[in-house]
Amino acid sequence: MSILDKQIGGNHYSQQAIQPIEYINANKLDFNHGNIVKYVTRDKLKDKDKDIKKIIDYAVFILKYDYGYSDDQICNYLKEKFNL
Repeated sequence: MSILDKQIGGNHYSQQAIQPIEYINANKLDFNHGNIVKYVTRDKLKDKDKDIKKIIDYAVFILKYDYGYSDDQICNYLKEKFNL
């Protein structure tokens, strides 16, 4: 039995063909990208819309910290995208 076979706090990952941590590590994803993988893998099985909102938050973090977007640039993009 692998340590990955034991999950604390539910079984939402054990129902998947591959564990998110295996994918994240195999592809050397950083924290923010890894969390997007984690939340998109489990959203229908666990926290649904809350997990999708977390994905959006992590995507914003990536724009800001990896690509240098300012808060204003991110807000302007979202306003244009969603006609706010």
